[in-house]
Amino acid sequence: MAVFLAGAATTAVISAAPAGAGGGPSVQQADQFLASQMDLYATGTTLRLVQSFSGGTLGAQGFTDSETYDDALMIDAFLAEGTSDGLTRAELLGQALLLVQSRDRSRDGRVRAAYSPLPLTSLRRGRVLVHVRVRDRSSDVGNMAWVGMALAHLYSATGNTAYLAGAESIANWVVNHCYDPRGAGGFTGGYTGSNRKITWKSTEHNIDLVGLFQMLASETGNSAWSTDAARAKGFVTAMWNPTSGSFAVGTLDDGATVNTSEQPEDVNSWSYLALRDPAFASSLDWDVHNLSV
Repeated sequence: MAVFLAGAATTAVISAAPAGAGGGPSVQQADQFLASQMDLYATGTTLRLVQSFSGGTLGAQGFTDSETYDDALMIDAFLAEGTSDGLTRAELLGQALLLVQSRDRSRDGRVRAAYSPLPLTSLRRGRVLVHVRVRDRSSDVGNMAWVGMALAHLYSATGNTAYLAGAESIANWVVNHCYDPRGAGGFTGGYTGSNRKITWKSTEHNIDLVGLFQMLASETGNSAWSTDAARAKGFVTAMWNPTSGSFAVGTLDDGATVNTSEQPEDVNSWSYLALRDPAFASSLDWDVHNLSV
């Protein structure tokens, strides 16, 4: 099984087993589970997104949203499967994300945080009808970065330039709406569902953007994306605390004051996956020493 890394160029993978080999019974069962969840409301070539949760607390609450972050990870997983069925499923999800992007009322390249998992298309009297049902209108930079990375992966796997164009549209939206020179620079969190600008900055989001911008720089040869990657990376490294050997979660609403109210796990593991810089390797040790239970 091939595992894609967020901070690598889209062609770079770590191979744990030959592509298509299945990766053992546990991985095969995981692949089968993902496929079954994708087919929960529709099968075949019907464009759809995937319900993020079933069962448990959220299931009891009737939560049926399809989070775009999760759809992006589904694409990565299906591509890593290394089979023709996995590629077909990844492309169906990619086409679904391109559809909701193109049908967004803003028409500015963004995608929203969550949609309905019901079919996006139907056929009536020979006409294709499109049904885009937004469930969470917020425009979260982290979610969009992961969607952009998944589309870039699809471009790398297929050569279909529509996927690359979709990824670049997302990245352009982030650059045009979220770049912020305050404090250490970098990018803010996006916009709320009521279209109000989020003014805090997330280390996690900027890590995601390092990955997206680096991928686009690699695939397009456009040095502007390298500049944007450096901006995001500059913010991430500014959040490094050499005393604790860990990263801060980000800033407060002023975009400059470091938020010390919490120290989450993901910024200290994802940062190493994205940057792969030995200078920050102790962030992984911080997670192990402080968060193991």
